[in-house]
Amino acid sequence: METIYQFRKIIMQHLPELSQPQATVLAMWVVGSIKAKSSTRSDVTRELAGMLGQSNNTIEHRLGEWYKEAEHKSGEHRVTLQVQHLFASLLVWIISLLPKKRIALALDASNLYDQLTVLCVSVLIDHCAIPVAWCILPETQEGKWNPHWINLIGCLAAGLREWEVWVYTDRGLWSPLLYNALVRVGWHPLMRIGGDKFFQQAGHHGWLPIKSLLGGKGQEASYSGRAFKTCPLACSLIVFWGEEAKEPWYLLTDTVTANARGYAMRFWIEHQFKTIKSRGCHWERTRKKDSERASRLWLVYALELLWSINVGAAEESKEAHRSGAAPCRTYRKRISSLFARGITTLQTAIARGWLPKLLPFTNWDWTPRICDTIGNRMCQPDCNALC
Repeated sequence: METIYQFRKIIMQHLPELSQPQATVLAMWVVGSIKAKSSTRSDVTRELAGMLGQSNNTIEHRLGEWYKEAEHKSGEHRVTLQVQHLFASLLVWIISLLPKKRIALALDASNLYDQLTVLCVSVLIDHCAIPVAWCILPETQEGKWNPHWINLIGCLAAGLREWEVWVYTDRGLWSPLLYNALVRVGWHPLMRIGGDKFFQQAGHHGWLPIKSLLGGKGQEASYSGRAFKTCPLACSLIVFWGEEAKEPWYLLTDTVTANARGYAMRFWIEHQFKTIKSRGCHWERTRKKDSERASRLWLVYALELLWSINVGAAEESKEAHRSGAAPCRTYRKRISSLFARGITTLQTAIARGWLPKLLPFTNWDWTPRICDTIGNRMCQPDCNALC
């Protein structure tokens, strides 16, 4: 129980919007998920029951009330947790661990079978991604995603006013509305679009297929002008085709100085989704079909990833220091992911009744690392070694 109290203290320090009972149950969820290597309620209940010496029914009831609405909770003075109110504080917590005022975000969506769709904004760190804001929608819900993305951007914008922010999106999310929303808050989009679009170079009257602006493999070119013939958007176009890539990238941004190779970091959010599902939290086993309840459970995933990745990075740094090696600033293959390494360390620490501290990501130096990709493939073909 001491471990849970220690983590509750940390949570309340960084997420002051939570009450003490809420922070306690959230700490139970995270500690139990790490011990069980799974975030399903049955697995977490089993681990915590043995750890705390309480009955399964007692633990399961407390865990269930974490994500329930106030009217479905027992007792008086119950409240419904509004998880979106925590996004700004979660962001401040994460960026306090970064060495420079420069941050990379990725926007992407992930489906859970035919039940739920997650729209997620994640911070990209050292081949890993940590959720910082999300919106979960029923799969059957009709409507556009852009209002939800813009709302998530608004939740985070105030905390990054003095930061250089780069935002990566895949082809499925391209939109002039989303692009303009990112630029309005001072962020730099790097938005991938399909090769069937048209572009008008500055100083020219005609519109050209963007494929006609492509050079050979290994070449990169930048153009200023307007994209989208039917709804013109003032922007810059970067065309890049890696030596070993199957297809080129067409990227829209607000500056010609953007580094196209850095776009490879976007793939790290896909590793995050795999970790939250089959490789760590096992969200694919959930039976929850209510999007609001699932959104509250995602806070557990976010803290588990933050804690595990941070501890894993610290362990990797210690190992390099013990071996006398200089901090790695170039691409290398990991034997295990930071998440897996961190989980193992945390399980040992929890068994001994203490918690490793969250430390700055001192070895995460974005500038040289983003250029270490090979062509425009994923940074590591074998993503088992990534988070």
